[in-house]
Amino acid sequence: MAHIHGMDVLLDGEPLRVEGNTLAAAMKAAADAARARGRMIVEMKSDGRPISDDQLANAAGAMEGVGVLSFASADPSALVSQSFVDAAEALGGAMADQMAVADAIAAGQLDDAIEPLQRVIATWQSVREVVDRSSAVLGVRLADVRVNVTEGAATLNEASTPLREALRALRDGMENEDWSAVSDAVGYDLDAQAKEWIVLLRGVAAKVRSSSVGA
Repeated sequence: MAHIHGMDVLLDGEPLRVEGNTLAAAMKAAADAARARGRMIVEMKSDGRPISDDQLANAAGAMEGVGVLSFASADPSALVSQSFVDAAEALGGAMADQMAVADAIAAGQLDDAIEPLQRVIATWQSVREVVDRSSAVLGVRLADVRVNVTEGAATLNEASTPLREALRALRDGMENEDWSAVSDAVGYDLDAQAKEWIVLLRGVAAKVRSSSVGA
């Protein structure tokens, strides 16, 4: 078994040879070995606990007081596919929040609209981040992947234009305290966008999962 001054180093439960006695050296060795298998590192632990910020900050220093340094890897395509499925499910929750906002505004209960509105905005931001991060992971512009929808075929990039318009209308309504406009934006525009994006996200996930795109 590989050691760094008495510490065992593992990748997916298997011994890993490391040149050097630092966390940085172990991280590089793990990343290189995972990459050679077409995988990527998704978890690092020291003695069964996540690597601490202090350990990362001193990654170039000699490792001390750790018995086992373990790394776990995953198939990037499977990871990205699941991320897109999760994003689609999050939008399902956002649709409920969007309706809650519209209903609260219609009832004149503006205070009840604030919390679900904040969740709506956060969810749409996280979906955008998932697309960007996943594209970086696979080295593929996933927003350009064309998938089948009701009207034929479309991409997330094409769907981004009407989404930006809907989010802009929401922002303008909030800034102007035009609650009727806010209600329309979440109850109609973003509702339609969520339905389309759920289909697109699941379609891209399926293509990634089937190796139609990606590494």
